[in-house]
Amino acid sequence: MVKLTERAGVLTLILLCGLTTTARAADTTYQFNPETHAAFFSAETKQPTVVDPQVFVADTVAPAGTGPQNIVHIAGYRPARPGSDASGAPVFTAQGQPLNLTLGSWLGATASGSISCAGDTAVVNAQLRGLVPGGLYQMTRLQFTPQGPKRSPMGQPDGTGSTFVAGANGSAAFSGQVPFCPAATEGIVVAYHSDNNAHGAAMGDLGINLHNELAGHLRVGGEIPRAMPATGGGMTHLAWPVTGVALTALVGLAVASRRRLVR
Repeated sequence: MVKLTERAGVLTLILLCGLTTTARAADTTYQFNPETHAAFFSAETKQPTVVDPQVFVADTVAPAGTGPQNIVHIAGYRPARPGSDASGAPVFTAQGQPLNLTLGSWLGATASGSISCAGDTAVVNAQLRGLVPGGLYQMTRLQFTPQGPKRSPMGQPDGTGSTFVAGANGSAAFSGQVPFCPAATEGIVVAYHSDNNAHGAAMGDLGINLHNELAGHLRVGGEIPRAMPATGGGMTHLAWPVTGVALTALVGLAVASRRRLVR
């Protein structure tokens, strides 16, 4: 009888968790407050030191090679290291094209915003500061899959409605409607188009003409709704969109179910 009731309690918890992870409330609001992509990427992939894999600094002894995000760069340049490279160092593309920015200004961007879902659509609102003045940017959806991160425009599938231009002072306000409601375990990226071309659905080539400046996880009630950390260099996640409060409630339901069975 003890084994039966224990199994029933575990089964109840599994079933309830399954329902919670697959169901999405009709009206859900996410918040986001992304950090620099350098910090986000380095933490997610467990780099030994902070590195920005998509902007590069000049280094006369650096050989041609492939960076930590599989971006090929020419000799004389390497991925920027915010922790050790000077903030005044100019930054370049992987092909050595100047971005006309310093590393410090690149790392100075900030953003905050929300995604409000209503059924299968959502409205995205964001306030951004410290961007490249007059730069073309794109809000990007970041999905974590067993095969690695999947990027797509935070707008229409062809990229329409996902781009915006920063003001002369580097500030911008973004507002757009998307034909989907993101899962709680997704992230958001603010990407800079250094060639001033949005490139449609493809968005561009990382490190060449597309550079992620900010990135972060969606939050629900201030919490990142995932139970397991990122694993491996591919930034994959074993995602479980149940907050601590929700999980506590589920455990309580499972225990109550077990007690009823015992009686």
